[in-house]
Amino acid sequence: MLAMMLLADACIGPLIGKTRAASPRADDSVPTVLGGKPIWASGETGAGAVALFRQTFNLPAGLADVQLSIIADTRYEVWLDGHWLGRGPARFSRVRQEFDNLAVGDLSPGSHLLAILVQYAPNVRRSESLRPALQASARGWTGTCWQTVVATAAEWKATLSPAWDREAALISELGLIGPMELLDLRELPAGWLEPCFDDSSWPTAIEITPTPFPALTPRTIPQLHETPRLPTGVIESGLLSPGWQLIELEAPADTTSVTYSLAVTATTRPTLLRVEALDAGPLALDGGPPLTWRALNEPRRPDVLRAEAWLSPGPHRLEIAVPGDAAFSTHLPEAQASDAGHVPYPAGSTAMGGRVVAIEEGGLEISAAIGIQASHDPGRRTLLANPLPGGNTAPQISLEEVGAQVYLPPGSAPRYLVLDFGRTLHGRVAVEAEGPAGTVIDAGWDERLTEGRPLPNPGSLVSNLWSQVDSWILDGTRRSLTTIDARAGRYLLLQVWGPGPVQLHGVHVQEELYPVEQVGTFASSDPLLDTIWQMGVDTVQVNMTDAYTDTPWRERGQWWGDAMIAYHANRVAFGDLALLLRGLRQLADAVDEDGRPPGFAPNWPGGQMLDFGMLWIEGLYLYWTQSQDLEVVAELYPAAQRLVGFLESYEDASGLMNVPPAHWSESALVDWSAWSSRSGESTALNAQYSAVLWQMGEMAQALGNEAGAQHYHDRSAAVRQRINDVLYLPVEGCYATSRVDGVLVEPTLHAQAWALRYDVVPPERRACTVAALSRQIVPFFSPEGFSASEPLGMFHVLEGLAAGGATTAALAVIRERYGAMLALGATTWWELYTPRQTRGNSLSHAWGASPTWFLSSHVLGGMVLGPTGWRVEPHPGGLSFAQGSLPMGRGSLDVAWQVPGCGQLGLRVASPPGTSGQVLLPLYRFDARVIMDGLTLWDGGPLVQQGVEMTDEGLLISGVSDGEHEISVFFACHGTWLPLALAAPPIRSD
Repeated sequence: MLAMMLLADACIGPLIGKTRAASPRADDSVPTVLGGKPIWASGETGAGAVALFRQTFNLPAGLADVQLSIIADTRYEVWLDGHWLGRGPARFSRVRQEFDNLAVGDLSPGSHLLAILVQYAPNVRRSESLRPALQASARGWTGTCWQTVVATAAEWKATLSPAWDREAALISELGLIGPMELLDLRELPAGWLEPCFDDSSWPTAIEITPTPFPALTPRTIPQLHETPRLPTGVIESGLLSPGWQLIELEAPADTTSVTYSLAVTATTRPTLLRVEALDAGPLALDGGPPLTWRALNEPRRPDVLRAEAWLSPGPHRLEIAVPGDAAFSTHLPEAQASDAGHVPYPAGSTAMGGRVVAIEEGGLEISAAIGIQASHDPGRRTLLANPLPGGNTAPQISLEEVGAQVYLPPGSAPRYLVLDFGRTLHGRVAVEAEGPAGTVIDAGWDERLTEGRPLPNPGSLVSNLWSQVDSWILDGTRRSLTTIDARAGRYLLLQVWGPGPVQLHGVHVQEELYPVEQVGTFASSDPLLDTIWQMGVDTVQVNMTDAYTDTPWRERGQWWGDAMIAYHANRVAFGDLALLLRGLRQLADAVDEDGRPPGFAPNWPGGQMLDFGMLWIEGLYLYWTQSQDLEVVAELYPAAQRLVGFLESYEDASGLMNVPPAHWSESALVDWSAWSSRSGESTALNAQYSAVLWQMGEMAQALGNEAGAQHYHDRSAAVRQRINDVLYLPVEGCYATSRVDGVLVEPTLHAQAWALRYDVVPPERRACTVAALSRQIVPFFSPEGFSASEPLGMFHVLEGLAAGGATTAALAVIRERYGAMLALGATTWWELYTPRQTRGNSLSHAWGASPTWFLSSHVLGGMVLGPTGWRVEPHPGGLSFAQGSLPMGRGSLDVAWQVPGCGQLGLRVASPPGTSGQVLLPLYRFDARVIMDGLTLWDGGPLVQQGVEMTDEGLLISGVSDGEHEISVFFACHGTWLPLALAAPPIRSD
């Protein structure tokens, strides 16, 4: 058979793995109620505080499978008998908090020690913090019930550690992530985790009332996994500001300003005094007028200023004014103040009151040189310091299987090195360090290089303070350096302040990600598309933690438009549903009584995002179709009803939503370039509205609400009809972007893409609408800056092209847009296509993964419809072959096809046991011949009684059973075999 010859071709390869090994069965017999009392350490507590807890307990004989249940505000780490157990919790809201169940295992009877570290670090993109607290209990299984062996109570030992700087500056002045972590190891006893540590001098804990965890439930997603990631290369190493003295100055707490006086002595001849700083604060010499600052304008050192003055021989006095904390106020919104009266980040917490200056030492003696010390913002010294590659005392680095090994020989100048990890990571630096007590080590992260240098603190290159730098002060012993919270970036800058010698062992990153196994694959006759597919997987995975986050570097917020694109890529790569369900619940909790749709959750500050809210309903519908879990629909449907009620309030006399002009956080985003689609009777928003109404009707019907289902279905049809009546432009053959005050707004690609994607366009208008959409897609290097569609909107553009059958056009767009990013060095997908990238734009953004979904679902043609249903609908789009897998239950749906010549298509499908599906061939010719598993199903017409029919979408083969099937297609035209790609009717482009 020709089909056998086609499918045996080496370019396709074998279909493997219709089933995959079952993952270990989750143990359902874990505690479902968290015992213990919420506790904290006594003393004044503010944001950035770290509390240490210890409690010894006795485990009686006969208990097995010990489980530790634990939650903390904001995050914790826990050790048992000195061995690390885990960290958490997952982000939580004030409506629901999930505690972790950590499996301890079978312990020997007798005495054991729990040691727990808790950092209180509220932020505005993750947990909705109330007040610092820890609650935990450990239980053992008797064989019939759980027996508590230890639980948090007032008798626990608890102390606020002075080792972490509680005035550390925020990473972002917007409070998106939390504070930098500045740890003085001289203040942290190395053995506090061990059972033998003497904690008799520690105070006992205090019980927190009322409880800060009013809605506790067990964790619904697995614990995050930590995977060691080694550096892929060394970018640069050398000396920091050789010949200069860096001095850090801080104003005392609660002061407006203070002036420091330094004694500077010139040698026996006139000497030029050079001083550098990051701000033009007052700097005076010998009581005279302030010196004049000028900008250096060095790309590697943005914002650095220099002042100069000639000094006569002899002593002089340099006066440096330092603004104090009282001159600044907190940058966090008032909503972050907790209900318990704690203000998470007090005034001045951004530590902008400090100053760092550098004085050239040539020909000068500087007395009272304070040097580098425990600055509240080490990022400022990373920005001011002048890195010079090389030097006799530069770091000596070797990359090994355990990480980078670094030796810094003795030397007077501070040293630095830059490591490359190949792509953006989300994790924690891990290093064993040893050096003289007082040595300061900074670790700063960046996603990109500026003139070959990372800028963890990019200064004014971003619109708000950003400084992703952590710091440690060594105590003279070998210590493990890491951070409590995760950081993100591709490039790691390590700076070592002190004469050395210093050794850094095994420098690597513990990457923290959601635990999923990549099951999906994609390979085709175009290697560029294969690379694009996999990069989408990598981009999504780094943005899957305890939520679908937008970007690991800047925000880590669960923005729902971003989350839905990431979920679609997850569907074809990993097949996880738990993370989606958790996000659906968190968004539902944020829908207020009036039904206003949030843009993200937790911590949504107010306003409404109509498109993201409608995507939430779409997400609920997709979760139901994928899982068939009607209980979840019943649980969240009331929030969906409130949201739809809010949408209905926008309807005008025409029956369409009419959105007043407002900022996108008070209306809709659609896409960064979609300004004209956000207001008025928007085609994009109303197309989405019609789909949401239909989805609501489907869910209402499943819940047994026939009247509600009919209402929503009727409303959906009415909105769809009104779009075609009001917003379609017959002359242009496409849809107006919107109608504002009765005036139609000129067409844009968003109107066409949304109308196509949401099935608003009638069949007779599809070809012209697709043509208009294709015309409106501008090249990557658009002179306008923003492309006509950015990555957020590209998902809808590709779906619109797929709905119009324009696979060839879609592949051209993917190659052009994503190929351009690859050519520019992308290793994960960017937030924006524009070549006018700024430092505020992320280089690893979840919404860039649209091609991964498109290539698997629309080109390869595999679509998992539910637990047991699937559909295969290949669209070659000019490719000669494609093969791949999609996760399905505990197995995979495997698809391979090729078009080796004119009029030939070979298709192979393999599905897991217990499933069934459909095959839809993009074939519209009655004179074709179709053979499946050696049986001719169609030859100018059906040759079997049922299961094969010609539809408007193509030739449909239904009722295909599980297992492996082979299909061959032949058809002719003008006496020769006609390529399948030319067989489509006029309304389709491929």
